[in-house]
Amino acid sequence: MLLAWRQHNVITYAGYILGFPTDTPETIARDIEIIKKELPIDILEFLCLTPLPDSEDHAWTRYYTDEHVETIMRRAVASRLSRRKIRDVLTAFSGSVRIEGVHPLQLGIVRRKVRTQRRYGMPIPGPLVFYPKAIAECAKAMIQWGVLWYRYQRMIMRIHADPAALSYVDEALRPHSGEGDVDKLVDAFADKIPHTHGAPVRVAAVG
Repeated sequence: MLLAWRQHNVITYAGYILGFPTDTPETIARDIEIIKKELPIDILEFLCLTPLPDSEDHAWTRYYTDEHVETIMRRAVASRLSRRKIRDVLTAFSGSVRIEGVHPLQLGIVRRKVRTQRRYGMPIPGPLVFYPKAIAECAKAMIQWGVLWYRYQRMIMRIHADPAALSYVDEALRPHSGEGDVDKLVDAFADKIPHTHGAPVRVAAVG
């Protein structure tokens, strides 16, 4: 299905929920690595069902590594997706948590802060303290966004200039017949979802 969308120049986007009862930091890391390798998903966002300590930050960091961002861009160029759109959306989704500390869906052009709006019980800072700090934080964030955007712009231009860019293929872009293929993500959960459609059938040992 994902490959079919790519044939129509559609950027693919998916959500991943963290914190199911069987999740651990190790299984989440394993699943993200499988997704990166096997699924041609461009943008992946993480949402928490049950918070695991640091799991959300680690998930964003693990998926949006420079290495995987370059892989996403190579897949995009090979699939003739919009270079500008893939660059901009990758910048927003990879930078929102590391730069602003917010989920991408909470992101804006400039983060607005109101001096008098504070959590209950917290003191309201004076103007001479609040505004210089807010301006400095905003300037720092703008510089970080600019550096990230420029790095991704150079990356996508370098990939586009590669004579072999249009012929790039990896496991995620390889067409699957469905016969004899092992879905590692489904296989990993086979014991937990034995009656779910599509789950692998476990054959009892003989002898």
